[in-house]
Amino acid sequence: MIKKFLVVSSIFCVLFSSAQTVSAQRSQPISPKGAIFNESEWIVDAVTGRPTLRLTKNRNFNHIPTYHLNACFSNDSRYIIFSTISKGYGSALIHADVTNGDCRVIAASKDEKAFRYFISLIPGSDYAASSELGTVTVFNLKTLEERVLYKAPQGEYLSHPEGSPDGKKIYVNQLSDDLGEKGAEATNRMSIIEIDIASGKSKLIFSDESRGKHVIANPVNPDLLLINRDFPPNFAKGSDNGKTTREWILNIKTGALTECRPNNPSRFTLHSNWSYDGKYVYYHGEGSERGTHYIGVADLNGKVVWEATFPYFYYGHMCSHTQKHALFTDGLLFPNLITELDWTKPDKNNVPPIVIYGAHNSGSHTFGQHTHPHCHMSPDAQKVAYNKGSEKHSDIYILFIEN
Repeated sequence: MIKKFLVVSSIFCVLFSSAQTVSAQRSQPISPKGAIFNESEWIVDAVTGRPTLRLTKNRNFNHIPTYHLNACFSNDSRYIIFSTISKGYGSALIHADVTNGDCRVIAASKDEKAFRYFISLIPGSDYAASSELGTVTVFNLKTLEERVLYKAPQGEYLSHPEGSPDGKKIYVNQLSDDLGEKGAEATNRMSIIEIDIASGKSKLIFSDESRGKHVIANPVNPDLLLINRDFPPNFAKGSDNGKTTREWILNIKTGALTECRPNNPSRFTLHSNWSYDGKYVYYHGEGSERGTHYIGVADLNGKVVWEATFPYFYYGHMCSHTQKHALFTDGLLFPNLITELDWTKPDKNNVPPIVIYGAHNSGSHTFGQHTHPHCHMSPDAQKVAYNKGSEKHSDIYILFIEN
């Protein structure tokens, strides 16, 4: 058990943003496809003083893709994608230059549900993808061409799209019924669909009686996917009461499944990610002792190579450093901080060095996905993109680390 964070954690329980008040227009028309706008401003981080670009301040909700490795930043670390929603006007997919704040509308819709959470940059390509409204659509970030590649059968829905490391394929989970609080009565079948971007051809590569909304492509090995498998009676809210982990490595070629099984007796994990080089899986979950929390690392054989238990749990996500074996998170140890854990250098008490990047100061995660910071590190490890939200709105910030 790690205790030395108790005092530090309490110090940072309440942090206040240093951003100045800005004039915002939350409900406004969505700019048309191809339009360029800039509403950014430079501020300093509330804790470290690092330069931070507030990228958005208008419309109701602005948010980057979920925390999956390589889903947000371009290979040159200059651009990100995000979605924006303006109540009463619609939604859009945006391509943003984080060096100057210029934002270009890639696609726009009068439907507020057209661009929400299920978006992703496709690594090593000029494409972004969306899987909202039961379709997988790719968008050329240079030409603005749109192509619908796949439509889910009636009565089924799609989760987060994920690009292969070579930029040629998209993987998406297809589920037979939206969970919708049905518990054990839900139709529990998950299928993973592989879609070729060039041809639009698709095929089923995995299906079983579990459920899961996340599939993450290994950043180096195109044959490996990190998938969630949630079981009854609780599915995503605890699976089989902690008997089985939700993190599994799927070998696409052989169909083999490898369980990443935590040492902690409470094996139901919450979030996971690949290390930057695809050699390790990072995971975390609530511990078997009430109120505790664990963070761990497993190799490609599912063997735990490091795991530590912490005395308190603050909701957060498992993000990956892009140039070394370290993980970083928007919570877990502290409620409002973005921190790095170097799991390769624990001390004699198994405590890893912890580095504070900055403070996201986002509101409660219970308000909705838009308040989840869902941090992403740029490939050059110089920038961290995150969401900051409240009950009514959210915006995007770029923290410059200056290593």
